[in-house]
Amino acid sequence: ARPTVPAAAAILAALAVTVADVHGLGVVHGRIDPSHVVIGPRGEPVLCGLRGPDPGCPEPGPAEDVAAIGRLIDHLL
Repeated sequence: ARPTVPAAAAILAALAVTVADVHGLGVVHGRIDPSHVVIGPRGEPVLCGLRGPDPGCPEPGPAEDVAAIGRLIDHLL
């Protein structure tokens, strides 16, 4: 099911706040996609499945998480 536009906006805004808080702690999620965002019983997004380091690959940066949130806009709407 697709949320309404206001509900989708609330989900994305709450997710952006969570990601900003995590980045403020110096942590990058690295796997923000629909399979790692669970919607809780009150409609709040829960971010799960932090990415571990991939051998031989550069660590993801905050910009990767921000771009991933942008891609979720298309998925939700």
